[in-house]
Amino acid sequence: MLCDVEGCSHDTLDCPAVFARGDMDRVFVLDEDTLVYFGNNAFPETSDSPVVFVDRQCQNPRTVATIQDATFSALGYDNSTSPYTDGTYLYCLGYHGGYGGQTALFRIDPNTGETVELLENVDVPIDLLLGAVGSKFVLIQFEQEPPPDNSEEFTSTAPQRIVHWLFDPATGTLQQLASYDTPRGVLDSYTAEILDGTYYQIDWAAGTASTLDPETGEAHLFAENIPAEYREENHWVDDKVEDWLVFSYPMVMINVKTGEVRQRPALPDNYWNGGAHQPSIHLNLGDTLLVDCRYEPYTRTDIGPDGTPTTVDTSRGYLGLISAEDFLNGVPNYTEVGEYTT
Repeated sequence: MLCDVEGCSHDTLDCPAVFARGDMDRVFVLDEDTLVYFGNNAFPETSDSPVVFVDRQCQNPRTVATIQDATFSALGYDNSTSPYTDGTYLYCLGYHGGYGGQTALFRIDPNTGETVELLENVDVPIDLLLGAVGSKFVLIQFEQEPPPDNSEEFTSTAPQRIVHWLFDPATGTLQQLASYDTPRGVLDSYTAEILDGTYYQIDWAAGTASTLDPETGEAHLFAENIPAEYREENHWVDDKVEDWLVFSYPMVMINVKTGEVRQRPALPDNYWNGGAHQPSIHLNLGDTLLVDCRYEPYTRTDIGPDGTPTTVDTSRGYLGLISAEDFLNGVPNYTEVGEYTT
């Protein structure tokens, strides 16, 4: 529990670990003593976004920087939206002028409050951040080319080129790292993910999996002949657990050392948002994982901007620890540690 105030019920704004909905989307661990959160994730967006440090009990907040005309979208839902730190600076992907604005990569100096938009002088239009490898970032560009006669609309089968760029924040230089073509709007023919600082790429059409050396661009094949039944579905990688790349769509695992490909054993489904979902990995501690192990329906009361209460039917999730071995073998041996609400 973040709040350690004696007698606190943790369900009102008097609790230091409770925030008004929209003030803060989620909180991140900066170091052993400090948490960080980014403000201005609410609709409608305002013009400035504070970056706030608090201690591990969510007390003693201090705004270390205020980023003007910037917003942050869905921070922390995956590698591409997570903030990064090199021990000196804090880096975060955001947008100028709201979610419809220009993509920006901000470098924040917590000691001085100085904020630099690192992509300001980059000629290539950047759309997303894939992750970090060493001291550099991998950025994603979706090339947008108009139809030849400038009249027809793009179709779902029209090809689109996706380019990955290696970006050095110290020098501002870009180096093309990889590119591939996919039907427009369809990203399932190719998977690229950065996990533990390693760039993994799976070519589902070819049935191969490789790592990519970011400095040389050289690919190192570690799996081939991926069975066809895993290659024509949606593809979503959860994490790297021990030596396995673990996918929830499809339910497959690929060993990065041996190249073995096998069906992922299923854990009991969680039921929320009208459907069944496999437990998600919220924190990977190596031999132990923190996952959402069960859900219960409940009714939440929100207070609107005009002070009117509104009831929302939603779910209360419970987090549990599970060994990596049990997770990989589909054994639901959880140690429940707490709950969170959605």
